[in-house]
Amino acid sequence: MSHRAQTILYTLLMRDRYDVDVQWGLLFYLKTGNFIRVQSRHSEIRMILIQRNGIAFHNETKLTLPPMVKNQQTCRRCFSFSSCTVLHKLLEDGTPESSGIGDIFENATNHLNVTHAEFLRKWNRLLSLEQGDVVKFQNQIWTMLSSERQGSGNCLSNMILLEEQQQIEISEKPTAPAARSTSNYHSHLQKNKITFRIDKDEMSAGIARSRNNIIQLFRKDADGGDAKRRHLVVDLERPVFHPLVNFQLQDQHLNDDQRRAVEAVLTAKDYALIIGMPGTGKTTTIAHIIHMLVAQGKSVLLSSYTQFPSLLKRRFDYCIVDEASQITLPVCLGPIRYADVFVLVGDHNQLPPLVKNPKARRDGFDLSLFKMLSDRYPDAVASLTRQYRMNEDVMLLSNTLVYGNKLQCGTKEVADKVLKIPAMDHFRQH
Repeated sequence: MSHRAQTILYTLLMRDRYDVDVQWGLLFYLKTGNFIRVQSRHSEIRMILIQRNGIAFHNETKLTLPPMVKNQQTCRRCFSFSSCTVLHKLLEDGTPESSGIGDIFENATNHLNVTHAEFLRKWNRLLSLEQGDVVKFQNQIWTMLSSERQGSGNCLSNMILLEEQQQIEISEKPTAPAARSTSNYHSHLQKNKITFRIDKDEMSAGIARSRNNIIQLFRKDADGGDAKRRHLVVDLERPVFHPLVNFQLQDQHLNDDQRRAVEAVLTAKDYALIIGMPGTGKTTTIAHIIHMLVAQGKSVLLSSYTQFPSLLKRRFDYCIVDEASQITLPVCLGPIRYADVFVLVGDHNQLPPLVKNPKARRDGFDLSLFKMLSDRYPDAVASLTRQYRMNEDVMLLSNTLVYGNKLQCGTKEVADKVLKIPAMDHFRQH
């Protein structure tokens, strides 16, 4: 029934997307090669929507999970089986008896412990708090005019669909239809003066991805889990570094701090952390690290905030996350899952992760993975302290107030550099 329901949902999506009556869909089973024609019956659509609304209402009002189905045959075939059992075990203190599926539940969750439950409960609660504020912004999509949202940079309003030379384009200005256009759909839009709006809704999707990133930590590896990251991030096991063998820098212009950062990455078995203080050549160091790794035949994923669904079927030797101190822990878990070794680069003395909900911020949602690991294992951190951006006087303020006098000028020329303003006496008079 679940496969039929998914097919029916696709017919509804196509009906809404193309404004045509889609009465059936084809369900294809790859293993058997069978085609099944699924009729989109009113009674089944009604049942699916009632189920959907019931789950949505349950989540909105109770903020708890729906009860377990407690059917071994149904649960064993369910695509959500792994996540469902993990959540029941860690959020609800679930047991084989309460799950209703006995040994199946035990085999799927016997690797989980109290520490894992505390971790998931904490971050799930913080995500729920943040989600409450995100919903407020999401509601604006339905409660504000497109022109109002466009004024705040969150929407493109009054968009017109153009068809030119069989290519669909979007334009902000009305134009005459192309002479070769024969599309009935396009003619319908033109005739009825239908316009479109494109709204930005990045935050709600981000919350869903963040929650999924955390859940993936606790699934078994065979079910798409990530035991290695679970041991490092949740159990906080100490990272391991290999001895350095035959290390030769290809760029002799790197300073001692940058050399140590490169060495830390090349010897890391689990992860390495790099603090890039202002003006210390963080980007130069990252570029050199990537160059060295690629020269060794390694694959490297360089990530910042964005995650790409195309990565789901790809593995990398290394993942480097830039500005990691500005990314919340659940978000940061996304890209590092796709690599054997991860490298976090940032500076937690600068901007923390952006958190909208005040209570979530107070309770620690603005704690980045970078900050958590660097506090736990400072010996895993390579610090870039030699800066080339400020002279000694300009550097003095931030160095004294923020960096504990660890920041230093990279060269004497940088320390003594001044800005010479012509006709300075003229400025002093005014």
